[in-house]
Amino acid sequence: MVIEAEPLRPATESELREALSFALLYRDGKRHRGGDEMMANITAERLVEFLERSGFVVMKKPPPNLHRTG
Repeated sequence: MVIEAEPLRPATESELREALSFALLYRDGKRHRGGDEMMANITAERLVEFLERSGFVVMKKPPPNLHRTG
């Protein structure tokens, strides 16, 4: 059985910012108590800016193919 590697692509700034903000607000799908949305968004923006200035590239897999045949 040959398993093909899923193609990766660089994540956009928006995708990275949204993922970081979500991670700061939620744990196990439940919202943290005291998780301030504005502070999470500001923190995520600062992290994205820092990663970009530092030369990091964050990769993203495509969404899962739910209608796979074979």
